[in-house]
Amino acid sequence: MPLGLYHYKILYEILSDINTIHDEEKIASYILSKISKDINAEGGTIFILKDDGLLWPAACYGAPIETLRKIELKIGMGAAGTAAKQRQVVRVDRLRDGPGLSADYDKITGLATRNALAAPILFGGRLEGVIEFVNKRGSPFSPADEELAGVLGQVAGSALEKARSQSDLKKSETLKQSILETLTAGIIIVDPALNILLYNKRAKEILKPCGSLFRKGAPLKAIEAFYGALVEQLRMVLDSGMAQTRQENLFGVDGMRQKIGYSCAPVTDGAGRLLGASLLFQDITHVGEAVAAPAQVKI
Repeated sequence: MPLGLYHYKILYEILSDINTIHDEEKIASYILSKISKDINAEGGTIFILKDDGLLWPAACYGAPIETLRKIELKIGMGAAGTAAKQRQVVRVDRLRDGPGLSADYDKITGLATRNALAAPILFGGRLEGVIEFVNKRGSPFSPADEELAGVLGQVAGSALEKARSQSDLKKSETLKQSILETLTAGIIIVDPALNILLYNKRAKEILKPCGSLFRKGAPLKAIEAFYGALVEQLRMVLDSGMAQTRQENLFGVDGMRQKIGYSCAPVTDGAGRLLGASLLFQDITHVGEAVAAPAQVKI
């Protein structure tokens, strides 16, 4: 049965709103609470399929989620488990006609289940979980409710996968930054136009006189008057696409003498296209023999 105007309105609002939500649990809670209210259901749950094969409640409406998590719901158990097993919408108009609905749920949640509607949450054909609603007030769930639940299962699958991917990307970026911060050497990565893409805290500490110039997207050329050899090294790599062997140079900035050892390499993508260049450097001022200070450059 095609969706009616009311159900289309619900779906449109869901699609509009979830684009602004980027947290997996918040997406699950929003979809569940909105749909439960709009289709007049007393309760509902979004289950996520875990690695152990159990359906784990990620969001709940109408009952405390901690209560539901006391039950181990297996695939094939109840309306939700059956929807997961068959990968299709399951509608139960009367409890006694349902596919193995468990009285344990009613005892634990306090709900006297009369009817239920469950749909698989799918992404790219892969089962991600189940969305289930129980006890529609006034009447059993309608064929239009059933159609909406099926569409929502696909919408929820895409939204949850997107949120998960963004979360994984954020974790990856955090891990990458934490690794960079543990380096005793400074690192700067620039794009082909010599704009800063990435740097670590140690880079700012070593190039302290220019530390205030460091920010993502800022032109590295701003430090050229003080650390010209470093910028030139990056420029050579960007022009040639070839790594440069380690060098040492003496810099004098605002009365401070620094001896810096540095090397530079191209940054490429999987196809070998040049994306920028990376500079790895260390302050070796107090390593080895002292050398005469060069002419000073005042900031």
